[in-house]
Amino acid sequence: MHRRAVLAFSLLAACSSRSSNESEPDAAPALRSDRPLAAVGRAGRLHFSFELEPASPRVGELFQVVTTVRDARSGVPLERAEFELDATMPQHGHGMSTRPEHREQGEGRYLTEGMKLHMPGRWELRARARTPSIDDEIALVYEQPVSGS
Repeated sequence: MHRRAVLAFSLLAACSSRSSNESEPDAAPALRSDRPLAAVGRAGRLHFSFELEPASPRVGELFQVVTTVRDARSGVPLERAEFELDATMPQHGHGMSTRPEHREQGEGRYLTEGMKLHMPGRWELRARARTPSIDDEIALVYEQPVSGS
């Protein structure tokens, strides 16, 4: 039976004076949600919705993420996009110890396999989807608890 993700995420504030390489991982406290996170990207073009499987991965456990990407205005699924999803710990200066792989599943759904948060703490998740006419991204904070619960 599919469990909905109980996630600790918060949106990072988009700040026009900040370069794309800078981040503010402490900009907002992590929030808990009983449904998949869904938000519009920084450019306002795409709507991203995320589900983790398993819903509450444990530290060091491989997990996957299903991301649904739709046009923010029309709701039309974004297909045949170049899609990326990655995680880093900006305060520690490192990323994951794995290289996730992405593949399109159709209807605007993208599966990312091989995600692993190898230590507890504040991780920054970044997703980007682009086609020749659309390019948008979203940055989120995920708080990985020690126990994964």
